[in-house]
Amino acid sequence: MKCLRLFLCSLLILLCAVSYSGAALVNHGTYSTDMATGLDWLHLAQTRYKSWDWVYAKLGPGQQFDGWRYATGDEFSAMVTGMGGTPNSGPLGEDYAGWSEENNGLVVSLLSHFGDLSGGSLNTRGILQGNPSRRNWPLAWLFDDPADVNSTTQDKIDTYGGSIGTGAINSTTGSFLVRDSVHIPIPPSILLLASGLSAIVWCRKRGKKA
Repeated sequence: MKCLRLFLCSLLILLCAVSYSGAALVNHGTYSTDMATGLDWLHLAQTRYKSWDWVYAKLGPGQQFDGWRYATGDEFSAMVTGMGGTPNSGPLGEDYAGWSEENNGLVVSLLSHFGDLSGGSLNTRGILQGNPSRRNWPLAWLFDDPADVNSTTQDKIDTYGGSIGTGAINSTTGSFLVRDSVHIPIPPSILLLASGLSAIVWCRKRGKKA
């Protein structure tokens, strides 16, 4: 009976762990972890009203954003896909290019991690990694304004939704910064194996004592 209880407890712990490790983005307050790729994403409110020039100067050792870097368009697309999005652009369909019925409702969940910088209309933009030889960098855009006629059936997610000058400051714009996460996901198979072995060892010890 006790072995059964232990097995059931182990199974419950396993299910919780699998649920956590399978979540696409896990919110930690000022940043979220993409458990699929192992990247932390800084919430856009942390860089709101800050130009690319200003943020870039704060990326070095000992600076405010030490350890962070600008996310690429591919990383942004992969993160959105991991949250359940459907890409609709690019030679392999790997990017996002605006309004999409398939992605309706997704912006709300994304902005729960990155913030609605527009102040109520579900609209926010983030600077991505660009070409250092140019003076403007690409923007990724998340848009689902309830007042917009398209938003009743679609969400707007754009990997390259325009560009911004490196010195520009905008109230609805932050920077998509990423870093290698300290929250390393544990594969469910390892958790299952460890749980099962623990239960077997415990039961065998109890059997010998009896």
